[in-house]
Amino acid sequence: MHKLVFYIVLASMVMLPGQVLAAPTSFPHVIGNALLCLDQVDSTYFKKYLTDNFQTPYKIEGGAYWFKIDSFLYGGKITEIFINTESSEYVFLGAVMEGPQDSLKIKIEELTGIKFFQDQNIETLRSPPGSFLIPYGSGKSKIFCVKRRIYGMSTNNKMRIT
Repeated sequence: MHKLVFYIVLASMVMLPGQVLAAPTSFPHVIGNALLCLDQVDSTYFKKYLTDNFQTPYKIEGGAYWFKIDSFLYGGKITEIFINTESSEYVFLGAVMEGPQDSLKIKIEELTGIKFFQDQNIETLRSPPGSFLIPYGSGKSKIFCVKRRIYGMSTNNKMRIT
């Protein structure tokens, strides 16, 4: 009987690929600051952080590793986080959040004091530290920090996102 209980407990601890895990307590500080470009975006560090806390990426697409997330940040629900692959020309960290761009913009400003302003592209908002906020699909938004990789390092990128 004890062996049966042990195996049931062990089986319940094994997660299937693609299952969503809750975020660690460090998540708002670590991920939040990077998304707002208030901290360095080191793809090696973030890939390890996300893999250690949320398992392996569920897909690799568009030059990014994608992780399923079940957490809240800046008053909005995060459903996915993406980080650049090693071969990408850019270093970036981003998140897909439920809710329209305008609502997220207001929540971030209220909670952090960081404002987003309209970029050259009408749908793109950009903060002074360099993060972007764009509409994504129906009722969702993407927030991300992107930097251009130069000789294995990264620097603030002044590119226009379309």
